[in-house]
Amino acid sequence: MFPRRTPALDDRMKAYPEGTTLAVIGGETEGGGITWLRVRAPDGVEAWVPEQ
Repeated sequence: MFPRRTPALDDRMKAYPEGTTLAVIGGETEGGGITWLRVRAPDGVEAWVPEQ
């Protein structure tokens, strides 16, 4: 899984293993026809991921 710095597919950050638990910390936003969620990873990194 690749969280993004911004709600855009080409703005990847480091990869996290599939199944990593992410905490939703913000609302939804739309970008590029995709709904994105603001999340926090276990290591404290805050990012955007596509809603699935």
